[in-house]
Amino acid sequence: MKYFLSHWDASYTQKRIFAARFTQGIMLKLREFVLPIKGLANEKYGWNFQLKSDFFAAFEHSPIDQAVVDVIVELDRRPSLLIFDFHVGGFINCSCDRCTADIRLPLNRSFRLMVKLAWEDEAGDNDPEIIFIDPDTSEFDLAVYLYEFACLSIPLSKTYECEEEINPPCNSKILEKLEGDNSESEEEDDESENIWDQIKNELN
Repeated sequence: MKYFLSHWDASYTQKRIFAARFTQGIMLKLREFVLPIKGLANEKYGWNFQLKSDFFAAFEHSPIDQAVVDVIVELDRRPSLLIFDFHVGGFINCSCDRCTADIRLPLNRSFRLMVKLAWEDEAGDNDPEIIFIDPDTSEFDLAVYLYEFACLSIPLSKTYECEEEINPPCNSKILEKLEGDNSESEEEDDESENIWDQIKNELN
């Protein structure tokens, strides 16, 4: 979008108006993730969110493009504390790190977010594990936390056990190549062990 704006043959004012409308459109899309918290009774609440490609497109340089991520959010509302539990499921579309095939990588992680209601002079030293907000805050925006927890749910190795699927997405040619390389490596290890065994026997 930056490229488009900088190369658009229009006045500076028109560019500013266009950029403002574009940003406003993104904010409207994310509005559904803003929770009303003022006046909530001290009890438990729950929400279900589904994050798709348009949600992740609202964040610059997102590592997630095509996806359907289901997030269950549970809130334990206490007198001066909000405890959010996030349960992330669903899948993202990506390339398999093992065979490079296009896969639907399952996600399954849980996270906790602690939000303390306190005035600035009462907060003291900020605990990195706790978010502090004013007690008069009427809304709490979950969008950035949903995004972060979805990204953190991506495994370091983008692989999963797909053998049980009716039509596994595996790239058989790549897997055969890897299996061949592993076999050669095992044979080389066996040869090395035999050489060391012979040396040991000669020394004895």
